[in-house]
Amino acid sequence: HPGSIDTVFWPADCILEPGTPAFAATGSIVVTGPARMLTFGPFLHMPPGRWRARYKFEVDDHPVGNLIEFDVLNGSNILVSGRTMVSEAGKFGFDCEFELEESRLPVENRAILAEGSIGGLFKPIGIWLSRSA
Repeated sequence: HPGSIDTVFWPADCILEPGTPAFAATGSIVVTGPARMLTFGPFLHMPPGRWRARYKFEVDDHPVGNLIEFDVLNGSNILVSGRTMVSEAGKFGFDCEFELEESRLPVENRAILAEGSIGGLFKPIGIWLSRSA
């Protein structure tokens, strides 16, 4: 591919749900239970630089709320991490920016249920990445 890569889209079928083996997270994930990893991946080598990421997801209505953590890793190095409490139904996006210095290691996005939950569904839609100016 000649030129630079300025945008990347990872659809839900590229995002993995933990398991043995791990499968694409194409449906809703039940979040009832203990804190745990909801999704991870994909593992992609990207050019160094400043990037913006948006992890778009959908949740059902759960009045107590669920604390979801999102992070971006480069190999085992966490580049950015943040948490959001979601307590109403709808489509949402977790937005962040990060600096990628090491292109030799793959980039991974993770969604984590940060606390145990008594109910709710989480459905990944996709991850958008674009270069920051």
